[in-house]
Amino acid sequence: MKVRKEVSEFAKIMEEKLQENEHKGGWDNCDNDFLFNRLLQEITELHESLAELKITKGNGKGIARETMRECADVADFSMMISSNLKRKYFEEKSDNVWLFVL
Repeated sequence: MKVRKEVSEFAKIMEEKLQENEHKGGWDNCDNDFLFNRLLQEITELHESLAELKITKGNGKGIARETMRECADVADFSMMISSNLKRKYFEEKSDNVWLFVL
């Protein structure tokens, strides 16, 4: 599968944000309700950033860059929920080896 340039560029921003927060630990032990509530908080931050960008006069590149990073936060929390669902419902443990089952 060929990955679109836009998807690849966005994934890099997502990874940057994840690496910046690496010190907080992973999401494997996070409850999906907690992750969903964090996702809602990030959606609010994205909405606020978009509103700020809308009223910006002049060069809005800095705010646009921060808005793109807020988009990545939303995507990262969605990915974390998806990752937890995959691990719980589609992976089976056998002889200490994880198998992906569809």
